[in-house]
Amino acid sequence: MSSNGFKPSSRMLMLLSKEATRAKTWVDQVRDIAYDVEDIINTYIFKIHQHHRGSHGCFSSLMTTYACHPSRLTILHNLGNEIAKVKRRTEEIFANRSKYQQLVESMSKQFTVVNEGRMNKLKNEELKKMVYEHLKDRKYLVETDDVWTRRDWDNIKEVLPEMTNGSKVLLTTRNREVALHADRQIPLFDLKLLGEEDSWELFCKKVAPHMSYHC
Repeated sequence: MSSNGFKPSSRMLMLLSKEATRAKTWVDQVRDIAYDVEDIINTYIFKIHQHHRGSHGCFSSLMTTYACHPSRLTILHNLGNEIAKVKRRTEEIFANRSKYQQLVESMSKQFTVVNEGRMNKLKNEELKKMVYEHLKDRKYLVETDDVWTRRDWDNIKEVLPEMTNGSKVLLTTRNREVALHADRQIPLFDLKLLGEEDSWELFCKKVAPHMSYHC
């Protein structure tokens, strides 16, 4: 091996293997929750759609709508229960997040490069290269949450290989200019404020999840 090569010690390899296993478990748990949330949302949309198809005979008043269709409150109540379950699981998983971060910090301190007999920490550019090499030739989905500035996006984009194999990046931002800067060819999806009826549904779910109404 050349003097510029990298030769981790047995202790380092054991540490990396251990931390990688824990990190993978944590990521798998987060992924499972994401899938469950997606299932809950799809089920809710389907049930509400079915409910609307059978609700044409009621008055337009919001209170009258709920009085004539207690099943809507049942749907919201069940949705609230499912969300509460997912929330508890999420809290349990993210309670370990600080421990996970400590593990990553510990690993980065231990992860050093042997270079002509001198130990040097892995630099940012080398870390970027590692991420790039890991994603290269893979089909990947990357989600970036709440990117504030165009510079932040540019830094993220540096480590992403060309997406010519169907890979996708989901970018969320409060800054429209950041979204346009990322890709002006793709239409933006603007999240709108809840309407009056949806706001009422959310209000009922929060303040009166066990209440039922009768005509």
